[in-house]
Amino acid sequence: MDVNHVGVEPERAPRPKRYLAAPHRRLALVLSVLVLLGLGVATLNLTLLDNARTPADQLNDRTLVTASHLRASSTGLAEIAPQFLSMLSLPPSERAVAAAALVGPNTRYQSEFESYLHLSLGLPGERALQQEFTRLSKASNDLSVALLAPETVSVAQVAQSAGVTFQMQNVLQRLEAMYQDRASTEAREVKHAQDAAHNWLLVSAGLALVIAAGLALWLVRKLRAEYRDTEGQASRNELESRLQRALEMAESEDDIFATVATAVRAAEPDLHVELLVADSSRAHLHRVMSANVSSTGGCPVATPTSCPATIQGQSQLFESSSAIDACPYLRTREDGPLSALCVPVTIAGRPTGVLHATSRDQRPPTTGTAAALELIARRTGERLSLVRAFARSETQAHTDPLTGLLNRRSLEHRVQDLVETGDPYIVAYADLDHFKALNDVHGHDVGDRALRLFAHVLRDSVRPSDIPARYGGEEFVVVLPECGVDDAVAVLERVRERLADAVREGECPEFTVSAGLASSSVQKTFSEVVEAADRALLAAKAAGRDCVLISGAPIEIPDDASALDEGLPRSDDVRSE
Repeated sequence: MDVNHVGVEPERAPRPKRYLAAPHRRLALVLSVLVLLGLGVATLNLTLLDNARTPADQLNDRTLVTASHLRASSTGLAEIAPQFLSMLSLPPSERAVAAAALVGPNTRYQSEFESYLHLSLGLPGERALQQEFTRLSKASNDLSVALLAPETVSVAQVAQSAGVTFQMQNVLQRLEAMYQDRASTEAREVKHAQDAAHNWLLVSAGLALVIAAGLALWLVRKLRAEYRDTEGQASRNELESRLQRALEMAESEDDIFATVATAVRAAEPDLHVELLVADSSRAHLHRVMSANVSSTGGCPVATPTSCPATIQGQSQLFESSSAIDACPYLRTREDGPLSALCVPVTIAGRPTGVLHATSRDQRPPTTGTAAALELIARRTGERLSLVRAFARSETQAHTDPLTGLLNRRSLEHRVQDLVETGDPYIVAYADLDHFKALNDVHGHDVGDRALRLFAHVLRDSVRPSDIPARYGGEEFVVVLPECGVDDAVAVLERVRERLADAVREGECPEFTVSAGLASSSVQKTFSEVVEAADRALLAAKAAGRDCVLISGAPIEIPDDASALDEGLPRSDDVRSE
């Protein structure tokens, strides 16, 4: 079916100005590029020279800081050692005072060593020296404590203390030498980088002119090519803007397809185009729009899984249907050899449609036309996704997900219209018999299957004007407008009979249904009618189940029926039995 114009054809885009047409403008552009490139190379070279002037500044900061802590620790130890040795010649009382004066310097030197340990780089052999220094430091501390108390300190003890201190200073000097070697290595690396920078200066100076010339030529050619395409791009931009506004106003799929037809004709009036979209099952493709295509001359592809474009998820261009790699569906066309462009339409993240355009053999759509059709296909898929998602959300909000019937809230909304117009109606309140036992014995999957089976039977058995709904659990309510009590009983009896037939033919265990009826002519509000139908349902349960009772009608309870209290009170146990 050909869709008519709806008037979204874009205005003609203004002709672009050819800024590079004059020779002096091209020359100015080339000179500008050369100047900018020269400035960039000069800036880079100056930066490299500035960085190469001070190689020491590029040394590893952590190396320098760690070496600094080592020097401070070594200096502190060198200051403390002679003072401690001279202190040993003093009397014990004066020795304690002198030792207290050394606490501060000793703490500072140890703090510097702790800072070094925290920042150490883990150089080869460094760990062993650290452990050696820690061992010597502990021995020195133990020896110092032991030498504070005696009345006199022997020359051997003084020599022992001096020896330990000397070993500690030696370890610190070896660690300092390690970090000096590391700093020297880093300095050589920086010097190497400096030499490389100078070499780069020489190379870059030679390549600058070559790069500038090549870049200028490339830029001029690119700009000229872009300006040749500016008019077509401006037209596509205008088409996209108008198409977007038109699709935003399309509230249904038919409105979307009409807008697509107009947009296709605006992009290429003489092109033969059709839009094929899959239904909700995504199993079959249907033609929903055509432009310049006869009713029998379209693409015969039937499913999304048969179309090369939807299988690949990208546009397919066939220059000739007689080519060996042409789409098989092009060879069967009655129009003879032709060219084709097939653009997939992605709906909800899956290619489930195709925009199919054909033209004369060996004359496929131009690049600009192909870009316009891909734009139309993309925007169409986005809008269809949104419309279908909204429709699904509306359906899910109003229906029960398990049975597909209206939910309780939607039923009450529909009945409100009957109440406002004053139309009489009958309420049938149905409940599956022994549903709890069915779930307990056969499992909840079988219970769900039974609910779906009953919902299917109920939907097919009531009148077109009746309103069936799942009220909750295994309870169902049917509102029958403009219906007498006798006719309502006939409808519910038909439901019972068809349910029995469906159970015998299906895979569900045997189950039945009980129902109660109440009329709006007796009760005032819908809730009162439902309550009356509910009481009639409980009476049907008490009367032996698998029957239909009318509210207010007398009942006879068989001897083997389940015992209920007088007055037939509401009981969840009775409902589930």
